[in-house]
Amino acid sequence: MATAAAAAEVAELINVTMAGKSITRRQVARMIITGTMDAAVSADKIGRHKLAGISLTEGTRTAPARDDDDEQPGGFVFITDAHVAVLAAGITGRTGGGRTRPMAGVGMAVWLQRTMGLRVREALGVEKADLRTRKNGERYLRLRSQASRDGRTRVPLKHRKEGEGRNVPVPDYVWDMVAAMQDSPLCPGPRGNRYMTYSTAWDRFTAITAALGIAGYTTHSLRHQFASECLDDGMNIVDLSTVLGHADPSVTLRIYVHAMPDAEARTRAMMNARWTARPALTAVAA
Repeated sequence: MATAAAAAEVAELINVTMAGKSITRRQVARMIITGTMDAAVSADKIGRHKLAGISLTEGTRTAPARDDDDEQPGGFVFITDAHVAVLAAGITGRTGGGRTRPMAGVGMAVWLQRTMGLRVREALGVEKADLRTRKNGERYLRLRSQASRDGRTRVPLKHRKEGEGRNVPVPDYVWDMVAAMQDSPLCPGPRGNRYMTYSTAWDRFTAITAALGIAGYTTHSLRHQFASECLDDGMNIVDLSTVLGHADPSVTLRIYVHAMPDAEARTRAMMNARWTARPALTAVAA
């Protein structure tokens, strides 16, 4: 640790290998490493070290202050379904030093967001038993809670009281993926947590998107992409607000007005289809 080369390796660890981690975690890692070396110097185990000057690089990916804060208007980046699959399963990424390291995926949560429009912690808290079938064969998710911040339990949904929630249609694609899974949380957390925490999901998500070279895509972008495509396919704003869990359709409209650029053309086509074939009106005598 007395050499400049060793200091460079530690800097790579903190600023490259741990690039997907939050700024706080990287600061703690630096503190532990330099603190250990300081203690070794004090105990005369080593003469000196060159780790004191390591700084964190600019542009570090950090988790937002509020999780699933998706009620802010703005433009959104779209990704392919192949990228979603990588986010779910994980990837072996290459660091700046040419090394590779495994990056764990976020699991089923990304598919629940991408195909059903769930918020992040809503998706992280889903259990297999929450997916149900009506007598007529319709499949739906009975969503009444979301994962707690610490991943140990479930809490009421955003802006909802205990027991309140919504039913969300489940596409066959997701149903088939879940069918072979155990009767337990779809996204179990590491280190004994029942559910994956938001911070863990964020760390994994940002590490993989960085490795894939995807910029501007966040954990709630999957939900935005789902909603935008629903509108593009002609879904009305009131129905969409119900699926997304917005208490007021005006919130949905404010966020996703950008996704309806052809609204005027659609209205014109609808009116033409309704009125072009109508018989000419007979003038009424005065």
